[in-house]
Amino acid sequence: MARKGERYVCAKAVPVSSTVWYRAPFATGREAMLPPGEPFEVESDPPAGATTLNCRPLRAEALAPLFVEGFERRDRRYQGYTLVMQIATLESRCAPWDGATPLPEDVDEPARFEESRLRLTATRLITPELSYLVAGIRNPRLERVKPKRLYPVGLLLVGLPLAFSDVPWVGLAIIAWAIAWAAKQGTRHTLRLDYGDGEASIPLGTDREFAERAKAAVQAACAA
Repeated sequence: MARKGERYVCAKAVPVSSTVWYRAPFATGREAMLPPGEPFEVESDPPAGATTLNCRPLRAEALAPLFVEGFERRDRRYQGYTLVMQIATLESRCAPWDGATPLPEDVDEPARFEESRLRLTATRLITPELSYLVAGIRNPRLERVKPKRLYPVGLLLVGLPLAFSDVPWVGLAIIAWAIAWAAKQGTRHTLRLDYGDGEASIPLGTDREFAERAKAAVQAACAA
């Protein structure tokens, strides 16, 4: 059984859950992947019968984009994060770290795909808010959500009678606003991933061709 202060390292990426702490009575979290070769330290002794343990990477700050969203890291109440790992994962896929092996260094990898604030390298999918290990991504797919026209249609119905009243210019202005609003709406695309032991969603906006290119690039990276 692992004990507080012991250090381990994994040869391959392993699934973990991240818990993000604030100076407030709440926390958030998500499913994630710990990169291979990154040493981590057990933070507390697991109680008897526990199936998970708390740990923290030695390079916690450098790896934060893999576990904590950007808006969370920018929050003035943010205090850091803890990783939760299955004890069975540690015992079967990790080994003690003796400190003799140097800590990994971040390398600026060339981009395989880079467009509209989305960057894909051989090992990472990087978005403005969060990064993902390519090794942990499975089944990348697009989800399309058609826009709801309720509000533009409602605005149009308000404008039509006014257009035939004694203030037609008000009605025409409202109609033009409703039409412009409806025209700006478009089908929104989200890249969905099976990631670690959970699922991740990356909003891609309304550009269908960009969304298709992004999906194809991630699929190709996963297959490489």
